[in-house]
Amino acid sequence: MDIEYEGQFQQDQYYRAVRAILTPPLRSTLIRLAVFIAIAAAVAYLFYANLRDGTVSEIENNRQRLALFAGGIATLYLVTPYVGITSNAKRLWKKPATQRVRSGRISPEGITSGEKLTPWTSYTRKYLYDDMVLLLTASGGMSLLPRQFFRDEMDWKRFRQMVDQYATNAKNYTR
Repeated sequence: MDIEYEGQFQQDQYYRAVRAILTPPLRSTLIRLAVFIAIAAAVAYLFYANLRDGTVSEIENNRQRLALFAGGIATLYLVTPYVGITSNAKRLWKKPATQRVRSGRISPEGITSGEKLTPWTSYTRKYLYDDMVLLLTASGGMSLLPRQFFRDEMDWKRFRQMVDQYATNAKNYTR
């Protein structure tokens, strides 16, 4: 049995969806943090070693400048993926296509939005929240379906069951 949906995105839900898509995975963040800590420790040791004897030669001074430059590059490496996530979400929210009313149906074959059917097998990631479900395809397609798109709680629960049952190829990111 098909489930019909219709509604408009709420701004906070849309922002959360964009942040979920653009935020790097925890593993990537931990690797970036480890690289940053290693470089910061090397820079701190260099400064400590140079200041220990009390005199700083021109060569040591240049090494300190180079170390500070490397520290700045390491800081950029650490924070770059996180800068601009909110501004991207705001920019995307301002597009008229984002704020239009969306409607479609959900069936055992997949999710139909307008005339386009996206089969369940094409979804590679799924983000399950209490108030919305975000499904992503390998080609960058996104199906964001908040709870308020559904007529009643029963349709919402049936949809969540269909996601669990049919989107088996998708890696689960429960929040």
